[in-house]
Amino acid sequence: MTLRRVAACLLVGAGMVVCRWIYPREMKFNPSLPQMAFRVDNDSWAQRILLAVAVALTAWPASRRAIGGTLERLRHPTPAGRRRIAWAIFLLGGPVLYILARLAGRMMLPIWHDECFYRLQTTFLAHGKFCLPPLPLSDFFEVPYVFSRPVFGVPYFPGTALLYVPAAWLHLPYCVMPLLIATTILTLLYLVIGEMLDGLAGLLAVLLMISLGVFRWLALAEMSHTVGAMWGLTVVWSWFCWRRSGHWRWVVLASVAAGWYGITRPLDAVGVLTPVAVAWAWDLRRRTWRDRLIAIGAAFALMAPFLAFQLAFDQAFTGHLLRPPLGEYNRIYFNVRSFGLQHLDPDFLPPSQSVQVLDVYWWGNWNNIKNFTTVKDAVYLWFHDRLPLTFGSALPTLMLMVLFPASLLGWSDARRRVMGAIFWCFLIASSTFYLYHYQYVMAIAAAIIFGVLLGSEVLQKLFPMLPGLRVFLPLAIFLLTAQRICMNYQGKFEKIGSRSAMHMRYLEVPRLVRQPAIVLWRYSSTEEELEEPVYNWEVLSPDQSPIMHALDLGEARNVELFHYYAQRQPERNVYLLDRVSKTLTPLGNVKDLDPQHGAPAALSN
Repeated sequence: MTLRRVAACLLVGAGMVVCRWIYPREMKFNPSLPQMAFRVDNDSWAQRILLAVAVALTAWPASRRAIGGTLERLRHPTPAGRRRIAWAIFLLGGPVLYILARLAGRMMLPIWHDECFYRLQTTFLAHGKFCLPPLPLSDFFEVPYVFSRPVFGVPYFPGTALLYVPAAWLHLPYCVMPLLIATTILTLLYLVIGEMLDGLAGLLAVLLMISLGVFRWLALAEMSHTVGAMWGLTVVWSWFCWRRSGHWRWVVLASVAAGWYGITRPLDAVGVLTPVAVAWAWDLRRRTWRDRLIAIGAAFALMAPFLAFQLAFDQAFTGHLLRPPLGEYNRIYFNVRSFGLQHLDPDFLPPSQSVQVLDVYWWGNWNNIKNFTTVKDAVYLWFHDRLPLTFGSALPTLMLMVLFPASLLGWSDARRRVMGAIFWCFLIASSTFYLYHYQYVMAIAAAIIFGVLLGSEVLQKLFPMLPGLRVFLPLAIFLLTAQRICMNYQGKFEKIGSRSAMHMRYLEVPRLVRQPAIVLWRYSSTEEELEEPVYNWEVLSPDQSPIMHALDLGEARNVELFHYYAQRQPERNVYLLDRVSKTLTPLGNVKDLDPQHGAPAALSN
């Protein structure tokens, strides 16, 4: 025991050293924190005050007894109480996240490129299509991460869009399905953490997840990261239940979840599911050969349809079963490989007429490619940026990472070892890819939260001579988490309160234009390259939209669009929207703007 206490002290000391190194840069790595220096300084002092409050409440005997009694009751709910808490989380998690988004001023509509192209892909699958032939005048509709030639379609892995198809069929509001996925994550998180630790840890885990800025953003966005996190937790929970009951329904559920995860975020699935698969296979050694063969055969049979779906998707885009279209897009437009170190060609330019597509390469990819060309650069990037970003995105404050190293002393059973291994396997798998963003961490947010809570439990058990730890540590975690939830900053991923391009697209353009209309969007490199209003995600083809959004390609090229629609949809009215000046200028009817109808071409300046 003495040796373990020494080890715990050393691990907490290591956590403090790492925290001291990263914490001054928390503004860069923590998307839950407003990106303003004075707010960061105030936030740091607020956290110290909250820790002082936790110390004071723990030191005062009356408050320590009252709080300690409440915490003990939460630690050990009855089985029926645990089920009621899980149902309460499932039913109330969505409304809570919705209210927080409303209070923050979110639009709850697709904003980023990723949200728009996933929604467009959902529209394709809802109509039974992987892709379409290239659009006429495709240059006017060329947007980032969408093939406009030789086919028109979204090259991303189709698992996310496939899950959202029922919502598209039912015409549900955009935020309903993401909220359902988010509240499922919270429920599974409570069940998984509660089983490995206790009921109090499960509740703290739910609060920690809600406190994450990246989770609150993704909880109302059609993105793959929450879908993957849900499938990963589903597999973990299925394994837990199978170990207890041995019932084959858990094999079925885990196999479906794993297969769907594989066509949603394959690299994440490899990192997250490998430890679970190894542990599950190890548990099968206690079963008969018949049971082993049935389990393995059922798993492959249930995952096979998802593999077949992905192969058909690949064939539709690239003409090859084993050539994923996303890899092909990255090769064509970014000159990168899917895995491994990259080669930066200084003369390369994406083959695109869209300035915004070029900006996505220069501002979103060029530096990442440059910093991932040698092993030395990749290792430096891992320690200097990726590791801090991982903890900054998965914890409400970097202060809590002090507890994480102590979790190594708590790997006392297979379930805990698997959760710990998920963290490291994911980091290893993701280190083969040249990009790493805040939202990627969603795949292991549960594992990091578990590590912090397990570290807290280890310290409480190793130092029984300090009974105040059983009150101070949970109370400190709760207060630091509650501060982030109350701060409710959600402006990192959406320009809340500003007249951004997407704000104008959704709230102003429908009110100001005379439908049917064509809105030509003029982009400048001073604008946000991650927002693109020209996706037309509401319809399968832009022709079907009452308000068609297209790129302004200049006077000489715009007449091609006017002539085309003057022949096919002559009732459309044309508007020019300048994204810099935020002005909407009516240009006239397409028939009047078509030079071949005798009218001069409209100027686009």
